[in-house]
Amino acid sequence: MNWAPAEQQRLEAKLLGALALHYGEDHPIGMAELQEAVFETPVIHRINDTRNVRLLVASLRFKGWWICSSTRRDRPGYFLARNKEEFRRFAKPYRERHLQGLGQLAGMMRLGLPEYLGQLQLELMDGGQDVVKI
Repeated sequence: MNWAPAEQQRLEAKLLGALALHYGEDHPIGMAELQEAVFETPVIHRINDTRNVRLLVASLRFKGWWICSSTRRDRPGYFLARNKEEFRRFAKPYRERHLQGLGQLAGMMRLGLPEYLGQLQLELMDGGQDVVKI
């Protein structure tokens, strides 16, 4: 969603305010509860209705906030990491999951993952222009 800058800041502040009560992996806030806290609307469709929450979380992660997520069946949801150890427990499977996807793309292009990552770095330095020839 492309919010105006002031609206983006307001929504991010509301999301962080809701997360402030959810420090640590033992105290996550569910997606529906977070949606209702930020947007003041109920969740009817779990995926479609929470898209904007996921966009805000991604934006805040890019800004350096340690917003982690748990997929545990007994405690799913988002939380703020209390310390580096909690952040690392979140980051390891997150990194592995995304590297696995990049590995699949590399394989589809008949490249090794290190070579593909080098190509991606060149693309980023070249303003997003495709360097990898398919």
